[in-house]
Amino acid sequence: MREFERTQVPFRHGLQARVLIGVLLGLAMMLAAVLLVFYGRGYDLLLAREQALASSATQRLAAEVGQQLALAEGLAATLANLGELLPRDPALWRRLLPHLLDLEDRADLIAGGGIWPEPGEFESGTERRSFFWGRDAAGKLRYFDDYNAPGGPGYHQEEWYVPARHQSEAHCYWSRSYQDPYTSEAMVTCAVPMRRGTRFIGVSTVDLRLSGLQRFLLERGQALNGYAFALDRNEVFITRPPEPAELATAGHAPTVAVEGLIRQYPLFSELAAYLRLGTQIKPDPELSALAREMAAASDNIDDAEALRIADQLRDDGSSGLAVRQTTLDQDAFLGEPVLVTSLRFPNAHWQLVVVQPARLVRDAVLNFMRQLAWTMSLAIIAVMAVAGWLVRRYLVMPIRRMVAQLAAAEQAASPGRIDVSSRDELGLLAHKFNAYAEQLQTSSDQLRASAAQFRAVTELAHDALIQIDDDGLIRSLNRSGELMFGWREEDLLGASLSRLMPWDPRVDGDNAGRIERRATSRAATRVQEFGAERRDGSFFPAEVSVSYWRGPSGGIYNIQVRDVTERKRSEEQIRMLATHDTLTGLPNRTLFNDRLEQAVEQSLRNGTLMAVLFLDLDHFKLANDSLGHAVGDAVLSAVAERLRKRLVPGASLARLGGDEFAMLLPQIADVSVAARMANTLITALAEAFDIGGHRVQVGVSVGITLCPNDDQNADQLLRKADLAMYHAKAEGRNTYRFYTERLHHELMERRALLDDLGNAISGNQFVLHYQPVVSASTGALHGIEALIRWQHPQRGLLAPDLFIPLCESSGLIASMGQWVIERALADLAAWDAAGLPSVRLALNLSLAQFHDPELVKVVSSALTRNALTADRIEFELTETVLMHDQDEAVALMLRLRSLGVCLTVDDFGTGYSSLAYLKRFPVQKLKIDKSFVIGVADDPDSAIICRSVIGLGHNLGMELVAEGVERKADLAFIQRHGCDWAQGFYYSAALPMPELRLWLAARSPAAEVLSTTTGG
Repeated sequence: MREFERTQVPFRHGLQARVLIGVLLGLAMMLAAVLLVFYGRGYDLLLAREQALASSATQRLAAEVGQQLALAEGLAATLANLGELLPRDPALWRRLLPHLLDLEDRADLIAGGGIWPEPGEFESGTERRSFFWGRDAAGKLRYFDDYNAPGGPGYHQEEWYVPARHQSEAHCYWSRSYQDPYTSEAMVTCAVPMRRGTRFIGVSTVDLRLSGLQRFLLERGQALNGYAFALDRNEVFITRPPEPAELATAGHAPTVAVEGLIRQYPLFSELAAYLRLGTQIKPDPELSALAREMAAASDNIDDAEALRIADQLRDDGSSGLAVRQTTLDQDAFLGEPVLVTSLRFPNAHWQLVVVQPARLVRDAVLNFMRQLAWTMSLAIIAVMAVAGWLVRRYLVMPIRRMVAQLAAAEQAASPGRIDVSSRDELGLLAHKFNAYAEQLQTSSDQLRASAAQFRAVTELAHDALIQIDDDGLIRSLNRSGELMFGWREEDLLGASLSRLMPWDPRVDGDNAGRIERRATSRAATRVQEFGAERRDGSFFPAEVSVSYWRGPSGGIYNIQVRDVTERKRSEEQIRMLATHDTLTGLPNRTLFNDRLEQAVEQSLRNGTLMAVLFLDLDHFKLANDSLGHAVGDAVLSAVAERLRKRLVPGASLARLGGDEFAMLLPQIADVSVAARMANTLITALAEAFDIGGHRVQVGVSVGITLCPNDDQNADQLLRKADLAMYHAKAEGRNTYRFYTERLHHELMERRALLDDLGNAISGNQFVLHYQPVVSASTGALHGIEALIRWQHPQRGLLAPDLFIPLCESSGLIASMGQWVIERALADLAAWDAAGLPSVRLALNLSLAQFHDPELVKVVSSALTRNALTADRIEFELTETVLMHDQDEAVALMLRLRSLGVCLTVDDFGTGYSSLAYLKRFPVQKLKIDKSFVIGVADDPDSAIICRSVIGLGHNLGMELVAEGVERKADLAFIQRHGCDWAQGFYYSAALPMPELRLWLAARSPAAEVLSTTTGG
């Protein structure tokens, strides 16, 4: 016994020393693994990855540049088609070309264009007869006749004209860049050949301004932490690199060749040598023959240029985008090592060049180091595993042997002893235990007394208290336990605890299910949750804690069980309220944002594409305000149910608030998946809702963003989807739009315009123009249609399609419509007072104005105030307005008819065009949409539609108005088929009232007779 008297163990024999040895061994293994991983991957792998990312970014940039070029290519092809089909009428071309070239205010891109026929094609014996419109220094389109002048430059030997004879049909030939002689801007020309059959008859051209492309590439290059520029096939800059302020000269020509830039910045020569490798041509006999033919045809094309043009013409684009990469030790503009990625456009043979700092690889190294951190974490786990094995080997197993000896000693009449021969801490522990073993007998009597006291206390507890022995058999159950489980104590004595719950407190989780024979008592340490079972077979959630008491004859597990059913129910309700919408049951904005952030992380981690759809209901506010919030809530619930049924696996749907919803589509194959889903949702909500006897028609506008294409931040993706949704509403609602950078700028412009709209009415900025409606058979004036214009203080006269959608979305449409009624009726009264022929006045009604409860009162008051009769007034309603709520529409139309006004269906044929509603609605006129009237004499499909609508209207007792009459042939067609009235540019555009009076005065009776006899 003397050897156990010591109280300390030498360090070399202690458990601490052994654990430290194991930890040090594990750390050494971890460090070795880190070194192997780091040097096994290496810097080259990081560089290869960055090169791949740069290549991908350049190809995306090329696609965006291609979108800019596609507008000019499509416009040039359109001009070529018109040049092949339209009459050889010079006046027609002078009127037509400015309208075609002034696309959606794209003066920043389209500089001009025209038609350049072969000699004698437009006028026999005339060698020069071109129709070219270009922008002057003020940016306005005007006609230039220099090429047609006898002393002018001519165009048949122009560099862009000669290759056209060898071009493929509808294929755009991009010229070399040049300085525009009128504006001194840098430009390129897209030329498309015109042919009649196989005969070459001329060329159509569109001039593209490079200043916008310069800004576009400058912004994209900065976004890539470097710069980007483009070269044409002659090594002339389409766009120039961004020159540092300290190096840039005071000024430079708009077009600069590579050699010129090298003279300014000699360091650029290294990059220039690399770029020349992408412009090399391998001539062959066929290519050389084509080049000689073009060089001989023009004094403006030398042999070298002819060879480049021939190589460009022969390129059919089948080779796709050719991407090359290299690294330079020092860049001329960034002043540091760079990675250069170049891409050659097929057909145009331009080179798109992206230059990025090579230090981006160092940034990638930081990312790689984060991966190393994960590797180190795994190594630490391995170290812990080794340390755990050591502790188990030298601590746990000896202790278990001690437990086994104690278990054997329990059967002895007197306290047993532990025989441990080791000289470490376990040996010391055994000695101390033997010293206290003799005290156990004395303590056992005290424990029995304590047990009786414990029993008395347990009967007062509100929780169930269960005692089981070392064999897992129930020894006692208090009164609360009987009430909780439905059993009497005597029925459970000797039964297994598994009858009440699937859990055994004797099982130690570290022993993989083995029964733990405890040697000492322990207090409750943690609370666990399990499912407990009542006598009737029902289950309830329970919180369980256990303590262990060891007596002389065995151990007792004291188990406390608490029924937490009500608490769980409350927690679940709170969780649902925090993350779900109470009206629809859909996830709310908080839960959706959390899912969106996870989806973005997964998309970036896996390199997959994901889409966010932002949905906003169309016309919901009108239904909510007119029918009440109860109906509005029912509509939202019905909408949510329809949308939920269209969910695909993996998608998430949420209500963000109001009438806004959002959908998340993770891991989609391509953008078409998002487009199809948007169409599915629009179709799902197209059918009207039957809510409490009300037929409610709503639609949905959808905005779509893509990750990582549009953004890699969850909040920004949702915001940009919201912007795209507003664009869909501006485009006519009930449609979808993808987010683009151009969309962002357009929406900013719309918001600025919306801010100005608030002052437009009070500032008397709106004006009315009137377009005549005449008899199709006689040409006599029948009526006028009032059309609103906005005289903006800064932007000038704006057409209604630029601000009417903004008025509808902002709620200003009702007040603006009321102003139109008041002003138009006042103008009609002034017309009568001037002694002019009596005419009918047509006014357009919007959806919000049509449903305005004050509409009849406003019209009646205006008629009385201006001393006009109601039969002089016509209200035009589109099919979309009529179909919003048919029952309510019929009631509103009958109220208007009670005044005596005439009702007309506007744009007939572009909407529902249903015989059912024509029969039901009290309308007197149909206006055939101009899309069917323009060119009807030459279009068999439009002719069929017009004949059918005219016949249908007459059979129903209605009058027919053809809008969009612009040609004599189209007028003759509608006259032959009995159309009553005609309206269009053939007679007059919409004019202010003073100019309309002058137009009427100029129509002499003789002119009207001639119009009747000639169909004009």
